[in-house]
Amino acid sequence: MLALSAGAAVLLVGYALLSPVKRDPLPADGPVPPAGSPDELAAARPEPQSTVSQSDRSLLAPSLRGTLPDGALVVDASGRFVPTSDALDLFDYYLSAVGEQPLEQIVARIELEIRARLDPPDTALELLGQYLAYRDAVRELVATQGLDALSLERRLQRLREIRRGVFGAALAAQLFEEEETRAREAIAWREVALDPDLGPDERAERLAALEAQLPEAELQRRERATVAQRLLEQEALLRADGTSEAEIDARRRRAFGEEAAARLAALDAARAEWNARVADYRAERARLDASPFADEAEANAALEALRASRFEGPELLRIRALDAAETRAPR
Repeated sequence: MLALSAGAAVLLVGYALLSPVKRDPLPADGPVPPAGSPDELAAARPEPQSTVSQSDRSLLAPSLRGTLPDGALVVDASGRFVPTSDALDLFDYYLSAVGEQPLEQIVARIELEIRARLDPPDTALELLGQYLAYRDAVRELVATQGLDALSLERRLQRLREIRRGVFGAALAAQLFEEEETRAREAIAWREVALDPDLGPDERAERLAALEAQLPEAELQRRERATVAQRLLEQEALLRADGTSEAEIDARRRRAFGEEAAARLAALDAARAEWNARVADYRAERARLDASPFADEAEANAALEALRASRFEGPELLRIRALDAAETRAPR
C-alpha cells in the first residue's frame, strides 16, 4: 500500500527543511494542514504536565495562556536528564511566543520550567543554550545564503552540518536522526513522484520499492496515519448522509474507547471554532479588499492590523500561510 502521496511527500520535505528553526513549522510552500491532522487523531497520548505554579503561568504570552507545554524533559531510571527531541519540543512551545514577549523573558521562563522539573538542572540548561545557538546559526544561514536558493538535499546537508557543529555528532544524531531520516525519505519520494519522465506504472513500482525499504516502525506510523485519514473520510460521508454527531461519537467510543473519543470530540470542537474564526476573518478581509487605499503599503498595513485583531502568536503564522496558499491557488 502506498500510504504517502506525492503531495504529502512534498509537504513532509517542507516541514523538515523549509523552516528549520521551528521543529514543527507551517510549510513555507504548499497546503496548510488542518487543525485535526491524522497525527492528532492518534489521540490517546497522556496530557503534558507543568510543574510551574499557576501564578508563574499567568505571566505566559497571551497565545500560550490556558495551554500546557508540549514536549517533555525525559529522565532515566536514576532521575538523570536524558536529552531527546521531546526537550526541544518543550523549548519550542515557549519560543513560539517570540514576537509577543522579549526573547530574554521567554528564555527565563524555560529555565524556570527546567529548574522546577529537574534536580540537578544543569544538563538541560546546557541543552537549552545549545538549542538557542542552533537557532541563531540557522537564522544566520537564512540571512546570508537563503534556504530558497538551495536544493532540498543541500538544505538538509547544511542543517546537518550546523547541528553537528553546535551539538556534536553524537548528540545531534540523538536529537535529529529520526527527523533527518524522514526528510531523506521524503526527498527520495518527491524525486520519483514528480519525475516527468516516468509513466504511471514505473512511478508506482519505484514508489513501492522505496516504501519496501522503510523500517517497520515507519511503516506502522504511516499505517496509523492512513487509518486516521480513513476515519475522517468515513465520518464525512456519514455526516453527508445525515448521521448525527451523537451517532458518530458512539461509533468512536466503540472503536477507540471513551478517552480517545473524548479527545476526538475536542478536536472537532477546536476545528469548528477555528473555521468559524477564519470565515469571520475572510469576510472582513473581503470588505477590506474592496476599500480604497493610497498604495499597496497602506493596504498591507491594514490587512496585517486585521490579522492581529483576530489572531495571536502562532495563529498569525497559520493565517498568513492560509492567505498565501489561497493567493497561489489557481482561480
